[in-house]
Amino acid sequence: MFMAIAFVAAFLKGVTGTGLGTAVVSIASLVIGVKQAVVLAALLSLYGGIAMMRSGNVSVRSHYFLVVCGNLVVGTAVGAQLLRIVPIPLVETIMALMLFVVGTIFIFDLQFFKQQELLAQTPAKASAIDALMAFCAGLTTGFIGISLPVLFFHFGRTLSKAALRHLIVLMFIPSATVQTLIFGWNGLLSISTFTRSLLLLPAMFLGLYAGNKVFHTLSERRFRQILGVFLYIVALKLWI
Repeated sequence: MFMAIAFVAAFLKGVTGTGLGTAVVSIASLVIGVKQAVVLAALLSLYGGIAMMRSGNVSVRSHYFLVVCGNLVVGTAVGAQLLRIVPIPLVETIMALMLFVVGTIFIFDLQFFKQQELLAQTPAKASAIDALMAFCAGLTTGFIGISLPVLFFHFGRTLSKAALRHLIVLMFIPSATVQTLIFGWNGLLSISTFTRSLLLLPAMFLGLYAGNKVFHTLSERRFRQILGVFLYIVALKLWI
C-alpha cells in the first residue's frame, strides 16, 4: 500500500512540482496516524525535491530565489505564531475559497490572470511584490501548511510551466529540511518512519520519472488545467 502511495504522490509532484505531501498525509494518516504521516511526507518531500533539482533546463537566479525563499521562511514563522490566536476553521474556509478561485482561473485559462508572454526563466531580481507574495504564502504555510493558492496565483501569472514547477520544487526543499530537523529534535522522527521512507525510495523515484515524462508532453494550457483540478481537490479536502 505504501509503495502505491509513494508512487502516486511522486507522480503528482513530477507533473506539478507539488502535491506530494498532501497526497501522502491524506492517505498514510489513515494507517500510521497523522503525526507520523506528516513526518513521512516531509522526508519524502525532501528526497523528491533534491531529486528534481535538475529535472529541467531551467535556472533560478540566486538573488530572486534568496529573496523569495527568505520571505517565505519568515512568513511561515510569523504564521506559526499567529496560529495561536486565529481560529483554524476560519483560516481553512478562507484558504478553500482561495483555492477554488485560483483553480477556476487555471482550469478556464482566464487570460486576465497571466501575462501574454510567460517567462522561461525567473527574473534576475525579485520585486517588492514577489517578496510580499512569498511572505503571504509563508503565512498560510504557518497557519495550515498550505501555500499553493498564493504561490500559483502570483508566480503562475508570469512564469512558464517549467519555470513555475522548478521554482516551487526549490522553495519546498528548505521547508522540508527545516520540518525534518524540527521533527528529529522533538523526537517525532522515529526509526520505523525513517526506515519506511528509505524503503519507499524506488517507488518514489519511479513516480517522479513517470510524472516528469508526462509533464514534458503537456501544453502550457493543459498544465494549468491540471493544476486547477489539483487545487479543487485540496480545497475539498480542507472543507471535508
